Amino acid sequence: MSKIINLLFFLLVGMGVVCAQRTYRVRGIVVDHDNGTPVSSASVQIKETKIGTITDLNGKFSIEVPREGDAHVEISYMGYKTLVVSIVASLSNDAHRFVLERSSESLDEIVVTGTGTAHSLKRVPVRTELISGKQIEQMGAANIEEILAMVNPSMSFSPNAMGSFMKINGLGNDYILILVDGKRMYGDMGGNSDLNRIPLSNIKQIEIVKGASSSLYGSEAIAGVINIITKTPKNGISASNDTYLGAYGQFRQNNQVSYKAKGWSTSSTVSYKTSDGWQLSSVEKPSRKMIRKGQKDPVPTLAKASNEYQDRSFIQSLRFTPNDKFSLGATGTIFDKEVIYPVAYKSYNSYFTDANLSIDGAYTFSEKAKISFEGYYDNYKYKYLYNQKYNIAYNENGIQHQKTFYSGDEQLNTNQILRTAKLNGVFVLPLNNTLSVGAEHMYEFLEAPFRFKGNDVNATTTSAYAQDEWSTKYVTLVAGVRYVNHEAFGSMFTPKVSAMVGNSWIKLRSSLGQGFKAPTLKELYYYYEKEGMGSHYLYLGNKDLKPQESTYYDISLELDFNKLNFSVSAYHNKVNNMIAYKVIPTPVSAEEMGVKITKQQVNIDEALTEGVDVAMDWRICSFLQFNAGYSYVDAKDVETDKVLDGVSEHKANTQLSWLHQTKHIGFRYIIQGKGQSKRFYGKEEVDGFMLWNFIANHSFTINNFKFNAKVGVDNLFDYMDDKPYGYHYSTLSPGRTFFAGLQIYFN
Repeated sequence: MSKIINLLFFLLVGMGVVCAQRTYRVRGIVVDHDNGTPVSSASVQIKETKIGTITDLNGKFSIEVPREGDAHVEISYMGYKTLVVSIVASLSNDAHRFVLERSSESLDEIVVTGTGTAHSLKRVPVRTELISGKQIEQMGAANIEEILAMVNPSMSFSPNAMGSFMKINGLGNDYILILVDGKRMYGDMGGNSDLNRIPLSNIKQIEIVKGASSSLYGSEAIAGVINIITKTPKNGISASNDTYLGAYGQFRQNNQVSYKAKGWSTSSTVSYKTSDGWQLSSVEKPSRKMIRKGQKDPVPTLAKASNEYQDRSFIQSLRFTPNDKFSLGATGTIFDKEVIYPVAYKSYNSYFTDANLSIDGAYTFSEKAKISFEGYYDNYKYKYLYNQKYNIAYNENGIQHQKTFYSGDEQLNTNQILRTAKLNGVFVLPLNNTLSVGAEHMYEFLEAPFRFKGNDVNATTTSAYAQDEWSTKYVTLVAGVRYVNHEAFGSMFTPKVSAMVGNSWIKLRSSLGQGFKAPTLKELYYYYEKEGMGSHYLYLGNKDLKPQESTYYDISLELDFNKLNFSVSAYHNKVNNMIAYKVIPTPVSAEEMGVKITKQQVNIDEALTEGVDVAMDWRICSFLQFNAGYSYVDAKDVETDKVLDGVSEHKANTQLSWLHQTKHIGFRYIIQGKGQSKRFYGKEEVDGFMLWNFIANHSFTINNFKFNAKVGVDNLFDYMDDKPYGYHYSTLSPGRTFFAGLQIYFN
């Protein structure tokens, strides 16, 4: 028996030795394409066997395979393109070198907003924040405001029928310039713009530059610039469908078809959105009149915190590019939106329309000289659509008038027109200099019945700018200035200087500049009589207003350790000559018409915002990523030292993503959180809040089709601010809701 056991033992050992001798290996090192640094924790898999491992701290790996011959090695890591390479598994100990390229999700996108010229995000001298189209696609957001607030903690929104009521680092919508493909988004309601005029699935990326940028963009660029860049056609025929379905009748449908070949490209987009709206409370606070009569308790109401609406848009673009030197294109948009109020609450609905057309072209003389031009027309209208009989009373030159509207009638509130013409040149000069020069002419028209003498007003602005960029391997300097001539306030200069010093893993950026906001046509020429609260008011514009000006500087530090990207920035932004109403003595002629109180727009206020923004992007391993941001802002009125209305001192967001991606199938699960501290509106205190969302994305590719299905939960912990209507809300979230979406792409 012992002899048999010994024989079996030696047979097993011998077989082990033979097997060990026939073990084949795949060895290698995985590096970054841009800087050659090792990529640790990357996932490595042999597709034929499903055997896999991850790279070590030096980017190295070794995998044993059962047979010799061809093997397909698949390497993936969050932020990089998945790489599949065919190699030969053998007994050799030779190590293969695998190079990963950054994907569109990485922090190496091309941006243009900060300097007006194309830069890698890692090399741009002006601090620029980017939200990619991939991020937008993966999030379960119903609109752009949700995306901006969730990704960028320094931004906040209080949306309602009059617009987004957006803030960046404590300053409101009036001081934020919104661009679409570099063109000014025109038309507002009370100074607020509706960002949802742009279909979500039509967005390639969103670029955010905080602080003064008037040297490049002119008026309104005080708090920052948001540039929404839309998608361009791919080669061949492309088509996409984006459907979103959420609670309270929230529905979004976007369809796009594009074609590109032989120097021509065209794209057509049709979009439709709707929502039933929702209440946060069934009661509202009593009016002043009710309080005087002794009614102090909240009263029943049909008012909604988010009103029912539906909007439609059609976008058509056409571009001719016969060669590498010349390009000519045109884009037109038609948009309309109706906000529907409960009939018992309001006797009219709000109706908005926008029609715009842009024509642009560029000619490249050589690698060192390029000129471009742009013409743009935009007409934005705001109307009342009456749903029942309604009488309005208004004063005109001291005479009381009355007009009756019936169901189906329209009343024009405002009619706004913008016409601009731009010419720009970019020239590469000796000694690593790039010069950008340009000129712009802008014409504005505003019609508002009963609010101006003559019902409409207009103004023109002419400006010219120059900017020089000097760049070496480790240093980039940008200096620019804009000259502005406005027919109302005259001329002014707005300079800006920015610098970046650093290498692939550490960068220091700083900017110093001035911003300005020209007085609006309403602030300049308003003349509106109104009776209310038992008195007769007169509201006046002021032709002698000065532009609101700001002095801004910031400094930021960015560290990039391959898997961990960290940035911190500090800023100071002081705004002078802020415009506000002030009670003035009533003119004798107005007293004779019965006016008791007169208010006029004047330059009186000064505001100061200072703060710190922190952001972190940590690729924990090949399938796990963590992002977080924090914003602290101290925003106050300089004269009174009081906090500006609606500003939260602390805001933060966070996101954890789990990803599994192969060539044809992808799974991504996301947990998001956003919150902010309490804020004040006068003496009214509004609570802080923290909201959490969960999104599950499943994508797969079949031939030329790509499908992306998503489901999710908004407001996981069901937080809702249900105080009576009429107070300021901490959030308009209706509580825990569910959503689903499907995107289909063909190319």
